Amino acid sequence: MGFIAKEIEEESKINNISIKKIENTDKSRIIESINKKFGSNAQFPDPTSFDFSKKAHSPKFWEQTSNLHYSGNPVLGIYDRESYFWSFESGKELERLLSETTGFPFWITDEELSFLIYFDDHDCVHEAKNL
Repeated sequence: MGFIAKEIEEESKINNISIKKIENTDKSRIIESINKKFGSNAQFPDPTSFDFSKKAHSPKFWEQTSNLHYSGNPVLGIYDRESYFWSFESGKELERLLSETTGFPFWITDEELSFLIYFDDHDCVHEAKNL
């Protein structure tokens, strides 16, 4: 497990944030579904392989994650030597976790894959265009 993934796991325990790590079979299903719905064929959602409908510089985007419209539980994805995904009970829980961790690039979606947002290491928010 990479440094960022360990930090997410540790901070969720320290701050009593209820998250569920998505394991290999479900992780593969999520990646395949994201690729199909948003047009890619990468092993992990690769930002260079998506058509983004919106892009904005927003250094404090993580503070707005509780306000996103989720269809089902929020899902956080990162790439840290390999892909990792976690499911959260609410956007508030996701925002709480992000407030306790160091800054890192991440993906946000929900269980229904109703949207896909990438937050890069330059504080830009990219919204993937649904096919």
